[in-house]
Amino acid sequence: MVLFPQAMRDALEEGHIVFRILDVVKTLDISCITDRMEERDPRGTRPYHPRMMLALLMYAYCCGIYSS
Repeated sequence: MVLFPQAMRDALEEGHIVFRILDVVKTLDISCITDRMEERDPRGTRPYHPRMMLALLMYAYCCGIYSS
């Protein structure tokens, strides 16, 4: 038995706000953030991608979650 769907997109209905947020975040120019990340020491693991973190922050604000 599978507890979660193969893809999380399958668990959301069509037209869910998260899809709109992802579309908006894709269009934003975040090169000032990604360029600074590339300037740093290339060793070690990379942090979460800034687009993913921005989308998560926007979704939380839209849902009324302002703190962890």
